[in-house]
Parts: sequence; C-alpha cells; structure tokens
Amino acid sequence: MKRIFLIRHPHVQVAEANVCYGRSEVGLSRLGREQLRALVDFMGRRYELDGVYSSDLARARQAALALARSQGVRSLRVLPELREIDCGCWEGLAYAQIKRRYPDSYRRWFDADDDFVFPGGEKMADFRRRVLRGFEKIVAARLSEKSPENVAVLTHAGVNRMIFMHLLGLDWRAARCLAQDFACLNIVECYPDGGVSLKLLNGTLY
Repeated sequence: MKRIFLIRHPHVQVAEANVCYGRSEVGLSRLGREQLRALVDFMGRRYELDGVYSSDLARARQAALALARSQGVRSLRVLPELREIDCGCWEGLAYAQIKRRYPDSYRRWFDADDDFVFPGGEKMADFRRRVLRGFEKIVAARLSEKSPENVAVLTHAGVNRMIFMHLLGLDWRAARCLAQDFACLNIVECYPDGGVSLKLLNGTLY
C-alpha cells in the first residue's frame, strides 16, 4: 500500500496573535520546534519514508527538511502549488482589524464564496485548482510501480482542507469543519486503480 502523509507545518510565532499570514513568511515558535521534534521521532518509530515534498514557504520547508534528514531521504521536492493562499492586503492584519476595514469582503470570505478574491490576493477557486494540480502530481507519481511506498507532504491548513474536500466531494463551505491542528498528521492511501482513500484526519501528538 502506498501512502501519502499530509502534514500541516508546526506551530508558528504569530499564531496566538490571531493574524492572517497566508503566503507570509513566519517562523516556527518554541512550541512549533517541540512539535517538530515529536513529529520526527514519531514518524521515525512508526513509518519509513522514501520521499518528502513541501510547500515553498519556510515554515513547511523547515519541517520537511528535518523529517527528510531524519529518515535519510536525500532529496526534498518543493512544490509551489502547495503554498498557502495569498491573502493580499489582509496579510499581517488581525482578523478583528480585517472585519472592521473590509466588512463586505470579510463576510464573503466567511460565507465561503467560491468566487471570493482576497483584496490584492488570490481567488478562492484559483487556489483550489492550484492545490489540486500539485496534489495530482504527487498521486500520479505514487501510481508508478517504481515509486516510493511512503512519502510525506508538508503543507498548510488551507491546502490540506482543499485536498480533503476534493477527496470527500465536499463543498468549500465544509472547510471549517475539517480540523487541521499544527503539526497534525493525515494519511491518504493510494490504490493501483488510481483511487485514493483518506485513512486518518488530523492525528495529533499534542
């Protein structure tokens, strides 16, 4: 059985400030570094990885690199398609500020409008297509008989939710119901006929 381990990056420094940081570069917090150590230890004891993929944002790449090194994986494949959504001029603002400054846009975003475009940023529908394009690359590689058995993919909450909604046939409005805690582990199994199955959602060590 070939598996894809979808992992959200560990806790970040700005998490407690409740700010928007989609494509922004933010560093791991002390808790995040502890989560990363626990994740690396757990994966090393339970699963042997043959490949590691990552978003191109540093908070995911740092975790992916640590995981790859711990398992002796020589190359880390970085896929820009797995980057978190570009929130435009909302980046760096607290959500309370966004609600005050952009009430109409905030309501459309909160209502999960598929045509919603972050002011100065990315359209939700374009984000979904980008993410699925990246995920399909990984799945296609898994279907090759010579491909590695187990690969880890370090991404973001929004990215993972888009993948799950695709796999489960859910509407974007269901996204907020799919928990994705920091450093959580999700497992997708890939079958020879091209089918995939979500075996674990939001498994956490903390």
